[in-house]
Amino acid sequence: FNTPLRVGRWNWQNSISVLDNRSTAPLELVLPDPSNPDDSIVRVYGEQFQTAVDWNTGINLPTLFSATWKLQPTLGIRNTTSGAFLVRNQYTNGAFVSQGKRLAFGASMSPALFGFFPGIGPLSRIRHSISPFMNWSYAPKAEVPEAYARALNPSGQNLQLTSPAQHRVSFGLSQTFEGKFRLAEGDTTSDPRNARKIKLLSIQTSSMTYDFEQAKEEGRNGWTTQTIANQFTSDLLPGFTLSMQHDLWDGPVGYDTTAFNPFLTSISARFNVSATTIRGIIGLIAGREPEPETTVAPQDMIDPIQPMGTMTGRTTRLDPVLNRGLGGGGLGRGRGLQANVTFDDRRTRPKETEDGTVEADANRTLGFTVGFSPTPNWSVSWNTQYNLSLKEFGQHVLRLDRDMHRWRATFAFTKAPNGNFAFNFFVTLTDEPEIQFQYDQRTVRR
Repeated sequence: FNTPLRVGRWNWQNSISVLDNRSTAPLELVLPDPSNPDDSIVRVYGEQFQTAVDWNTGINLPTLFSATWKLQPTLGIRNTTSGAFLVRNQYTNGAFVSQGKRLAFGASMSPALFGFFPGIGPLSRIRHSISPFMNWSYAPKAEVPEAYARALNPSGQNLQLTSPAQHRVSFGLSQTFEGKFRLAEGDTTSDPRNARKIKLLSIQTSSMTYDFEQAKEEGRNGWTTQTIANQFTSDLLPGFTLSMQHDLWDGPVGYDTTAFNPFLTSISARFNVSATTIRGIIGLIAGREPEPETTVAPQDMIDPIQPMGTMTGRTTRLDPVLNRGLGGGGLGRGRGLQANVTFDDRRTRPKETEDGTVEADANRTLGFTVGFSPTPNWSVSWNTQYNLSLKEFGQHVLRLDRDMHRWRATFAFTKAPNGNFAFNFFVTLTDEPEIQFQYDQRTVRR
């Protein structure tokens, strides 16, 4: 139950949740013997139950410097430790126990900085937008009631009766290069400010976090982010996405003995090709307005194991590899050519072995999915994956769908990565999904 209340420029958030679980399964628990700490006793509970009541509240203060820095302060009242505010279970004999509350302070800032560069070719000007974002949070140290701690940890081992202070700051970065096209020669009626724009390059960088409380510990520093990721997109290549991830530390993050040494651990590229993509690229070269992306009808996004045109009906037993490989079912009647190419390169940081050799693992895979409708009533889909490191194919998934008035037939062939083969034939009446026929044949390698 949420109760957002707005008073002027102040937002008051309240959230209340109640969760009740009960199980008749008995529970056997080994506990230390109170009379002899070196011994243990076994306690058996005839049933298990737990009721958790949680309440959190906070105030979003008015945004400061909304036109420039966009500073958003917050003030909240949070639980002392993890878990619900009120808890009762078999360990408390059915009585409610509670933890405390503590204030939590926070602020976020997301300014937008711009730089302009002269245009080139058909572009009259290029704008570089830099949008850093930062989040700061602080909560003081607090005590945890022992009754509440034992309700969550009945054995009493490593009982945490203190919740340490929390003081963190995280920051990230978003960059965009945009170009504005020149007006047509001789055009004196159009406003230059409304000229068509294009996203030349967008770079999204994941956030990094620094923990001030962790930095106070002996032998530790405040960094808590092990990896950082960057994603690149551009309207010059519609449907193309490039992602890169770096391991920032040569060892576990947060220790003084760990050196800062960025290492590229993964490269992922995705490229979707369709008739709209090709026309969009041609339009960019010719200077025309880009065409809107075509929307997919809901009936085309059904699961492969469901009959076409229905979202209900008994599920079938199509091969799991087929379901994952095609990820969304047939193409639908009359759909044009669609292709998806993926490239993934996974690497591990080189490590020196005892004999002095350096080992580094790499796994490169190339995925390809294509689908089209050769006739208005036929659709074909093919999915495969090739391992560039092992120089062999991992899987093949071939699927054919045929619409026959009120009937739909599906033929599917799968070769799994382990070498197993599966053939599936499924036909159903779209108006009455229970009227169906299915044939499965599988070959298992021994």
